[in-house]
Amino acid sequence: MTTQPASPPPAHPPESGGGRARKRAETRLRLIRAAFELLGRPEGRHTQIEDVIRHTGVARGTFYNYFDSRDDLLDVMAYELNHGMDAAVARAPDPATRTCWALRLYIRKAQRDPQWGWAMVNVGAAGQQVFGHDSFRNATETLQDGIASGLLRIASLQAALDLVTGTGLQAIHSVCRGQAGPTYAEDVTQAVLLGLGLHRSRVRRLLDSPLPSLPIGTNLVGENGGDRSP
Repeated sequence: MTTQPASPPPAHPPESGGGRARKRAETRLRLIRAAFELLGRPEGRHTQIEDVIRHTGVARGTFYNYFDSRDDLLDVMAYELNHGMDAAVARAPDPATRTCWALRLYIRKAQRDPQWGWAMVNVGAAGQQVFGHDSFRNATETLQDGIASGLLRIASLQAALDLVTGTGLQAIHSVCRGQAGPTYAEDVTQAVLLGLGLHRSRVRRLLDSPLPSLPIGTNLVGENGGDRSP
């Protein structure tokens, strides 16, 4: 759900300089992947710093060399889970198409990769912002543009945000619980787009249009670094 590229993750970057920088990068990656494994379970929303430390075997002080707090870690996880999707959706030509692509891509990705889906649900439930700061900001801008242009006929921006992000997160949750059929992504997207005030014929055309491919190698977590299939 984006109109611009996501910003860099809010974590301490590796120091420059040969082996030390490489070791720092590797340790940071271990911590992120451990958090993904823990958050990517049905009970993952209860994951604490202590769980990540035990899972990786690092010292508490080492964890705090990379993340300031649990919220900081969750912000980084939201970025890692979302920024590949954001890059694909950013190519959409207008707010309605961006919203359509985003919902379908998120739901379909959860169907292919339930661990990613659970991590999305749990980060969204435990973090400071649904879908992370970047994706939420870009969703806000997309909906603002759609309302201002008259393309989306819904009076309240907050209602539009709650409809899109709330339904999207709940849809991923339903997928992870095995409560979604093969056309679920399109069924949910149709309901949301109609709720945003799009005409049914426009919604049908959007749902019939092909989805963009996801870029390879943009995520540190899930599906071995990303894939091309929608």
